[in-house]
Amino acid sequence: MKKLAILSLVASLGFADITAYKVDSVNSDSFKSIEESSITLYPQTTLQFNDREAVALNKNEIAQKANVKAIYSDKKIAFQISWEDSTKDIYSGGTDKFADGFAIEFPQEYSNPLELPYIGMGSRDRSVVLYLQKAYDSFYEPNGNGDIESQVNRSNRNYFNNSLAKFDEKVQSLSNRDYQRAFVASGFKSTTEIKDKLDFDMQMSYKNGKWIGTFTRVLKDEYLNLDSNIFPISIAIWNGNKLNRDGLKKITKWIPVTFDKKDKNQNYANTLNLKVQGDLKAGFNLVSQNCTACHNFGEFNYAPKYMAPNLSNIGGYSNASYLFESILKPSKVVLAGYNQNAHKNYPWYSRVKNQRISQMPSYNFLNNRDVVNMVAYLQTLKAKDNQ
Repeated sequence: MKKLAILSLVASLGFADITAYKVDSVNSDSFKSIEESSITLYPQTTLQFNDREAVALNKNEIAQKANVKAIYSDKKIAFQISWEDSTKDIYSGGTDKFADGFAIEFPQEYSNPLELPYIGMGSRDRSVVLYLQKAYDSFYEPNGNGDIESQVNRSNRNYFNNSLAKFDEKVQSLSNRDYQRAFVASGFKSTTEIKDKLDFDMQMSYKNGKWIGTFTRVLKDEYLNLDSNIFPISIAIWNGNKLNRDGLKKITKWIPVTFDKKDKNQNYANTLNLKVQGDLKAGFNLVSQNCTACHNFGEFNYAPKYMAPNLSNIGGYSNASYLFESILKPSKVVLAGYNQNAHKNYPWYSRVKNQRISQMPSYNFLNNRDVVNMVAYLQTLKAKDNQ
């Protein structure tokens, strides 16, 4: 496989692992003495969001640092993520307000670090399990059950028999007090909420301009097995004050999580952490010659924005193996792109036997060194961080 041959040419590491520490019991107190790891989340700019105000608010958005702690016991694993946010945005109803939030994502199959799912929504035959928590306040939601009698005006004293207590109690029982969800996905437009009762929990707390999010789950269930010596994780955060929701967020690349009491798979971690060493000038020339007719990034912004994925932060949230694969085998991971009914002239893929085939041609005719140089340059395409 050509990609394997190319990877053997480069060996510089540039990112951090997350170490999970063994504890007797997984709880909030167990995090206190645990060493934290620093991670960087980058604005996900693959597609331009369909909201002019949100796009303006997030223009030239920088990357953001966060800290992660991880612990595990014989049966459970937990993560604590902390990040700065100058505004506390809690959703309490309405269509023009959005909440702060965070998500943790795992590949369902991760044995081969060279073939992991696409960050965010997974990819064909490479599914992910995604856990999402948003900061929600208690508010009444009609919820599809026909509870229209609970929307009576509070000034209607005759209806309430001069007492609101029982009415308020009923409304509270129907209210949406938390947004904690689990999903499985194998590509854009494939996201499905897991309705089964899963053994996981997520919490958010805000203090002194900082959010702390915690996530706890069993090491192994029918959807995901983390009882390993290493596995990848991706973390995302949303800023409600900047109208973040759905794909408008900041996200990490796949980061290796290792257990302190188990033998570390160094080759696996090295593959995820690979920072390609190449000739950046040659890589810039190759990318500008071969990619700018379709992709926008950096100083190159003359291709129609609907033509192909925007590469502005591709080096921030993509591992090296994904970049190699995208150049050599672009149909392995195919993004859905923009609405094809609205933008018929810019399909990102065609279908052959019900399989998506990328409109991007393979560049496997390039020699190994040229591909290395291209990936080395693509890894530099990322926003500056906040430190």
